[in-house]
Amino acid sequence: MFMNYGRQRILLFFGVLFCGLIGLSALSYQLSLNNAANSLETELNNSLPEKIIGAGINDSQHELLNNFLVSRINQDLAFLPMTGRLNNIKYCQAQVQSLYGKTYHSPSSVLRTITVNWSVNEHPHRMSLGLNCQHNWSSLIFSQFILAILSAALLASINKPLHGNNKQLVSILLAHGHSRSDAIALCASTNRCNPTQAQALNIVVAKAPQHTAAILKFLDTGGFKNSNTAQLDWLSYGLQKHPEQFEQAIHICLAPATLSFYLATGHIAIHGVDIKLPSTPFFYYVWYAQQRHQNTDGNEGWFINPPSNRADRSTDSQLINLMQQYGGHYKAINDLEEKGLRAKTLDQNRSKIKDELCQVLGETLATPYLFELERDPQTARFKYRLAIEPSDIVFFEHKCRSASKAATASHT
Repeated sequence: MFMNYGRQRILLFFGVLFCGLIGLSALSYQLSLNNAANSLETELNNSLPEKIIGAGINDSQHELLNNFLVSRINQDLAFLPMTGRLNNIKYCQAQVQSLYGKTYHSPSSVLRTITVNWSVNEHPHRMSLGLNCQHNWSSLIFSQFILAILSAALLASINKPLHGNNKQLVSILLAHGHSRSDAIALCASTNRCNPTQAQALNIVVAKAPQHTAAILKFLDTGGFKNSNTAQLDWLSYGLQKHPEQFEQAIHICLAPATLSFYLATGHIAIHGVDIKLPSTPFFYYVWYAQQRHQNTDGNEGWFINPPSNRADRSTDSQLINLMQQYGGHYKAINDLEEKGLRAKTLDQNRSKIKDELCQVLGETLATPYLFELERDPQTARFKYRLAIEPSDIVFFEHKCRSASKAATASHT
């Protein structure tokens, strides 16, 4: 990013240098011609009419005398040296183009035209001369090259005016110790942001401005380019939970939207966030997840609550075996063995699971990983299942951790 910014400055410098050299040289060339023409015209108008009148050559009908006059003027003006060490013109030459209305030299090949006017006995007379000059190209190019370098350096060093969001970003970066040039270079990535990336940037600036430089660098590498709104909600959560750990917040945002169960350790991971549930609600959560994942009997994970006055004695063994295998609480196992699977127990554990997830994640983020319900048309009782898709449920049997390095959110 910084290399690109530096390369842009270099290209700008040489672009201005090249254009400036051509433009300044052309301007200086024309100004030098104008200067030489004006100076010579002033000098000739001050001296030449007096010499012509004094010589008595004032009759337009005397062709031989007029030709002689033209010849002498051309000789006198054949070489006009220019003084000055850095003068852009070496010398000039002037030739009479017309005198008394007669043409002596074609005006098409001259660079400038000079007019000399005088009057004799109130009769106006006029002479035009064509001016050609030999330029001092080495002096011209050298002097304009120096000016072009200075102009290019000045323009390349001037920062573009900042507007809107970039102005705010630069102010934040300056407040967090970045130089102005680095801040402007970092903000260059915002010009390539799509709407999702711009939204991610706004979230970071609002919630954790100390990470503004980090998010700009991340966006410059294409971060969040293919993200969605749901992931940005997780970015907000990650910044809230880990305000000083930007990489952790990014990990949570971009983690797979899976629900992982670690049976040996009794914890779960949702979207890269590790959560430790109380023992009994954890196993009921696992059991509902198994129903959803395995799609037993093609019921798509739905389980109908037992009647309020009669326990389910055909399903309780599943939960008992699960708790016995992975270290469930003795009291919960004993309650199932003695009383069976009751609607009240299921309701309590679903409520506890919801409370735990909402406490850690908030209701909006937790909802896709909780329960949905319908009324069973045959029994008129409610049936429940996990809202998450079966393919997004993962089980780990051994003491492995999730891919995330998130700190476990523990609750007892």
